[in-house]
Amino acid sequence: MNLFLFELKKTLFNKRFAYLLLVIALGILFLFGRNYYFQSYIEKEQEKKIVEEIQYGQSLIRQYQNNPDQANTEELQRQIGSIVDVLFKLLHSIGSDDWENRLFLEIDYLQKLVDFQEVGGQFPLTSREIKERIVTNNHLLAKGIPPEHPVYSLAVPNFIKQAVDLFATTGAIILLLLAAGDLLTSEFENHSIHFLFVQPLKKTSIIHSKVWSSVLIYVIMTVVLISTAWLISTLFGSPGTFAYPILIRDATGFAFLPMHQYILAIFALISSVALLVIGLTIWWSLLVKHSLATLFGVLVILVVSYVMTSMIHLPASVNPFQYVIPIKSVLNQTEHPWWSAIPVTVGAFVFFYILSLVWVRKVKLS
Repeated sequence: MNLFLFELKKTLFNKRFAYLLLVIALGILFLFGRNYYFQSYIEKEQEKKIVEEIQYGQSLIRQYQNNPDQANTEELQRQIGSIVDVLFKLLHSIGSDDWENRLFLEIDYLQKLVDFQEVGGQFPLTSREIKERIVTNNHLLAKGIPPEHPVYSLAVPNFIKQAVDLFATTGAIILLLLAAGDLLTSEFENHSIHFLFVQPLKKTSIIHSKVWSSVLIYVIMTVVLISTAWLISTLFGSPGTFAYPILIRDATGFAFLPMHQYILAIFALISSVALLVIGLTIWWSLLVKHSLATLFGVLVILVVSYVMTSMIHLPASVNPFQYVIPIKSVLNQTEHPWWSAIPVTVGAFVFFYILSLVWVRKVKLS
């Protein structure tokens, strides 16, 4: 316990750890600043997209007029004309506070596109994209939740999700390795391991202190991330709702996860892979006893293992590297539930933990 407290104090008062926490906080501030700056761009982006679709529809009308002998020409021309009419209404609704009317218009437009494609028409939207948008808009209307921009939202729940997604996309692994990757190797490089080995304590207690110090480092980084994202979006953003739906795919087709469930699921996956990284790092540190070699080795193992297991389609229930990139495991649950690989991932952490406890007893110093 004393060794753990000593290790904890050494970590918390480490300048590099403080700088990493500052980087996390500044990164969240930068992300919110970018979203805030691009608020005016959102409407321009919507207008540009709709204008391009109107122009494409008008070009199809001219094409049908120039080729009257083509099969279904009259029906195609009638339907694309109806689509263009709805697009003009949708264009005029941009900037309006009546978000429900905009969603109804978009659903009408998308449903007309489905009918248009069924009779042989072509439009630069895939059937999957059309179906996803229709399902999402209907769900938002049923729940009475106004839509938020997927990239530049200032709403508290949506911004927290954006920060968490960024953290989950390898950010957590990189930051954890930078913060805790040399906790054990630095003892070998500074020769302070000699001092620890001659103390009246078990060698295994060194591993225990390093592992749980690393876990606490991850928890602190997570708290800083969430608290910063919540504080800045609460002060300068909009309230939003944690019931905001996230579209996922499961065995039955499309489904929705409320925002709070999505965020909790992502954190469960990040935390399990963080444990795996900690266990793997401690064991690799005992093998190579060098900080850069440990960081490089762990990254190579994670990347190669993730790519290889993805290529051979290893079942999630036996794949401890499933959550190296965890977001798609939540968004796409067609083959297995999002939590399927948590037991084997935590099991891999326990394996490397026990292996390190055994290995440290065999370490001999010159």
